[in-house]
Amino acid sequence: MISFILVIAVIFLFFRNWLIAIRPLIDIPISLIATFFVMYLAGFSINILSLLGIILATGLVVDDGIVVTENIFRKFEGGMPIRRAALEGSKEIFFAVISTSVTLAIVFLPVLFLQGFVGSLFREFAVVVATAVLISAFVSLTITPVLNVYLNKPNARHRKFYLATEPFFKGMETGYRNSLERFLSKRKIAYFIIAACVLIIFYLGRTLQSEIAPIEDKKQSSFRD
Repeated sequence: MISFILVIAVIFLFFRNWLIAIRPLIDIPISLIATFFVMYLAGFSINILSLLGIILATGLVVDDGIVVTENIFRKFEGGMPIRRAALEGSKEIFFAVISTSVTLAIVFLPVLFLQGFVGSLFREFAVVVATAVLISAFVSLTITPVLNVYLNKPNARHRKFYLATEPFFKGMETGYRNSLERFLSKRKIAYFIIAACVLIIFYLGRTLQSEIAPIEDKKQSSFRD
């Protein structure tokens, strides 16, 4: 419930439209119900790790829907009819949604082949997250455009909250555009940044300690004379 509330609150703060903000209340349950069905077919149980995957999936399944909704919303604000905006916006973003979702699912694929105790622990987690992400891609490209058609009013006016916060978002967009243009003018710096990140990864990877699981805090203390 906390994850649901946080998702709706964040979407509302950026779109400033309650009808669009409540859209995840339809997207998320569809994806999660389908994920629970896959868990049922695979013989998995509801445990700490599978629930951890569900919580993570709650945020991931909204990502594709937000990308599709934003593209549709941008065309709709530009004056395009909502049905055409939903069709064109979904078509433009189709390959991006598919590629990102498949990439996320494949990242968790190697976890399925882990052996021993660790493999038995995280196999359910990997299946839950990968399944939820793939189903969310399907939902975002089919149900999300339809919901945007019905949840956007053709002649709706922006409310006071939208008008009051619009300068902030315009300034954020302008600042991002300016910083991106400056970075593109000196884009060779990107190679040095990537090289530095790779070196830092190797250094920290060799420095940090490794263990299967962190030591559990049992809230016990002992006193000696």
